[in-house]
Order: sequence, then structure tokens, then C-alpha cells
Amino acid sequence: MGSVRQVMNPKNVGVHNRQDHSLVVAKTSIELGKRIGVDAALVEFAALAHDLGHPPIGHSGEKRLNAIALEVGLDGFEGNAQTFHILTRLEPAVIRTRKKFKPRKEQSVQSRIRYYGSNHTRAALDAAIKYPWFHNEKIGAKFGVYRADRAAFEFVRQGVPVARQHTKCVEAQVMDWADDIAYSTHDFEDAILGGILDPLLLLDPKEQQRIIEKSRQHGGLTEQQAKLALARVLNVKPLAKLLKKCATEPTIAQACADGTIGTHAEVRALIGQAREHLVERFVDGAGDATRAKYRNKGIGRHDGNVEVPQEMRAQTEILKAITWIHVIDSEKENTEKERQVEQLAEIAYTLLNNADHEANPQVLTAIEDFTAQRNSIFGMLWEQARAVVPDDAELRSEHFGALPVRPGGTLHRKLRHAQNRLVIDAVATLRDAEMEALWEKLDAYGVLEDSLAPRMQAPQKTKHVLPTTAYSQRGTAVSR
Repeated sequence: MGSVRQVMNPKNVGVHNRQDHSLVVAKTSIELGKRIGVDAALVEFAALAHDLGHPPIGHSGEKRLNAIALEVGLDGFEGNAQTFHILTRLEPAVIRTRKKFKPRKEQSVQSRIRYYGSNHTRAALDAAIKYPWFHNEKIGAKFGVYRADRAAFEFVRQGVPVARQHTKCVEAQVMDWADDIAYSTHDFEDAILGGILDPLLLLDPKEQQRIIEKSRQHGGLTEQQAKLALARVLNVKPLAKLLKKCATEPTIAQACADGTIGTHAEVRALIGQAREHLVERFVDGAGDATRAKYRNKGIGRHDGNVEVPQEMRAQTEILKAITWIHVIDSEKENTEKERQVEQLAEIAYTLLNNADHEANPQVLTAIEDFTAQRNSIFGMLWEQARAVVPDDAELRSEHFGALPVRPGGTLHRKLRHAQNRLVIDAVATLRDAEMEALWEKLDAYGVLEDSLAPRMQAPQKTKHVLPTTAYSQRGTAVSR
């Protein structure tokens, strides 16, 4: 995750990437977890794992891959669901041959094995689930599990009270609040040190009103809540000191204006101290409120909730609003991001159209050239996708013997779904730099495609019937 985008381009020196972010979320989760009496190891695991499923180009890439996944008949793509998919299926730490299976000589070994992912405990997997529901099960774009992973999800959520079926466990709540704290403060810091945000703008009444309106739009704050939260953020002592220096010291004021403020050691120290003050404030606020509600007693995994005071959430929404205005809505950032998102889409379409027996040999050569230079999970998933081969008659016989694989039939749809999901999985593993390298390789061969081939179009009525991993208390996953 070291070269995967958080919000700003990870190529920018000094910008926090997904790996930096996850490490800070882990540190914050441990601190908050200790304060409210939950298992430190579980919240650390959840924090380190929570962004594993994020694709290249951040949330913009996530949205584009989601649209493509829906186009080929899958139940979408979502970074949090992909994290669970990786932990329970893609990372083959445990592989078991199916019992009571009598293989024919010509059958593929792929049809005889089951993957159990990284083989984590129920509690660890539950702690990593932010959104414990399936696609379209609740209103909104976010969801945490693919239907292909239903068996693993049911194993993880076994014993959860009916009233909390759609409520994440307390360890996941700790991770979620730590995530909010980390990205709201880090993105604010990056915007200033990266020269995108002139700190003096924060003192401009017109700019303050823009921030208030944006926080109301995206964070649901009232105007009074937003004004109070903005004042509290600006009153953080190191930030107030930095703003005073920007207003009174000509050298720093000039650095603010020309975007080189990040080169000043004193400025970097002050903005770092401001971030630490905000993090401490947000952790203390949630810790104190939670302990007060539960009278300093520990909370069971599904017996309570992390209490975050409204004023703390409001301050994180103010920080997010500043990032929205100066980074996410930035014309320069968006122009580059749009180009990269289209590159990602062209890669996905090219791979989806060439995963079966009708593949363009030039596409396969380009991918071989790309994977030969890297030892990554991308190559493994691409080879698995190619091994599904639902259309070729000769290979069909080799893999499935006398089983009929009628085009458009049930088995054909199952295989096509499995193949499409593996292709999307492979694309999602790419780092930002790897994505650009693969795009350049495919472009050099002249084989990029920008739409889905007609034969790849999903049937109108498609059931999500991917083979599922056999999770049970007697399975390989440890239950505790």
C-alpha cells in the first residue's frame, strides 16, 4: 500500500499514502482501544487490514471499478468488501483439497481445492468489517461483503444478536473512528505542506463560509455546529501560532503564497504538532464519553458502542470540508485523476475481454511482459482467471469431462462470474504506479479496449452464484 493513493497523488513527496495512513490508524486504534477496554490486538489487526481492498486511484478508482463490475453482472466492487474478500479468499495462506472428491484424470486441480484466505479467527475478521451487509441490502453505496463470500460472512457473524445484525462490532467501531481521525487530520496536513492550501485562507471570512457550507453539504452539520467546530479547530494552539506566523513574518507569508511552505522546518513542526493535538482531542473525547456511558467497565464485542461526541465528529467534518475544497474539488487534481481513472477502466475492459479462449495473443504477451518484471498477486489472479475457460470446447472437456457447459446456461454463468470477479480482483491489486506501467505496456502493443465486448455482456437476470468457501466451526478457520 506504500504507493496507493490516499487522497493526494502518492508521487508527491511527503504525502501520506495508504500504508502511512493504515499505520496511523493502527496506532490510534490501539490507544482508543486501551482507553475503553477492548482487545488491543484485534483493533490493531482491523486497522492494518482495513484498507487492503482499496484499488488504484483511491475512491475514484473504486467507483469506476464498481460500475464495470456491475456491467459484467457482479454485485459491484467496494473497497471494504474487497478487504474481506482478500482476507477470506484471495490470499492463499490455507489451501485444502476437497474431501469425498473422485477426480477424473483430465480434471483440473483447480476444481478440487478450496481456499480459506489468511485463515483468521472469527473475532479478527469481524473487527475488520465496517459495513456488515451485502450490496443493495441497505440504502447507500457502501457495503462490506460480496455474495460470493456469504459462507465466510455467516461464519464470522454467527451468534450476533438479531438487533445488531447490521451493526459492526465494537472493535470495528474503534477502527472506524480511528480511520476518520487519521484521514481528516492527515489530509489537512498534506494540503498545507504540499502547497495546495494557503493557511492564511483559513482566516478569510469568505473562505470560512465556504468551509461551513461544504461541511453542511457533506457532513450534515447545522450552521451553528459548523461555525463552532471551525472555531475550535482554528483555536488549536500550534495551528493558531502557525497562522500568526503566516500573517506576520514576510518569509513565511511568501512561502504560503508560492506553495513552498512545506520547506520550512518550523512550519512542518507546527502543523505536525497541530495534527497531534487534534488526534489527542478526538481520542480523548471518544474515550471519555464511552467510559462514562459504561461506567469504566469493558464492552463486549456486540454489547455496546463507541460513543463519539457530536462536537468531535463536527470538527473532523470541518477538516474533511477543507480537503474537499482544496484537494478533491481541485481542478488540477481532478484532471490528473480523470486521466488515471480512464486508464484503469481501459485496463479492466481489456482484461475482461481477453480472459477466455478468444483472447488477443498480443494482450497475453503484453501481460506476460508486465508480470515478468514483478512478483505480485496480480499475476496469480490473472492466471486463475484464465484457467476458468468457460467457452472453449476442447478445454471445457478437459476441465469438466461430460458436464454440459451450455452457453448462457447455469454452469456457464457460474464460470463467467468467477472469471469476471477474478479479473476485477487482479486489477484491484495494482498499485498506482503499477497500473500506469501496465497501461503503458498494453498501449505500446496497441491492444487497449475501452468498452465491454458483446459476448461479455451480463444476462439480464443474473444470480450471484460464485462457488463459496466452506466455512464452519469444523472447518479450517479457527472459531473463537
